[in-house]
Amino acid sequence: MCPEGCFRWGGPVSEGDIVDREDFISSVQTRLADGQSVMLSGPRRIGKTSIAYEVIRRLKQKGFYTASVDFFRISDRRELAVSLIDTCLENRTGIRLF
Repeated sequence: MCPEGCFRWGGPVSEGDIVDREDFISSVQTRLADGQSVMLSGPRRIGKTSIAYEVIRRLKQKGFYTASVDFFRISDRRELAVSLIDTCLENRTGIRLF
């Protein structure tokens, strides 16, 4: 049993639960804002998705258009296109269709 206050696990965490990654998040955010490509890699369950979501949140807050697509839920090109279009519309309107 996990004592109260232990690290959360089982999926991406919120911005308040990301610990000791500020310099890395800022670096990734700056590189993406400058138009560079970035790839996050590492072993399972070390926070790659949480970091990616936090970078996306910060960039979106600064007015950048962002997109997040879960490829494990995409089975064909049509679903990819719909997902990208939905994400782009959400950027413009704030409304998520699917």
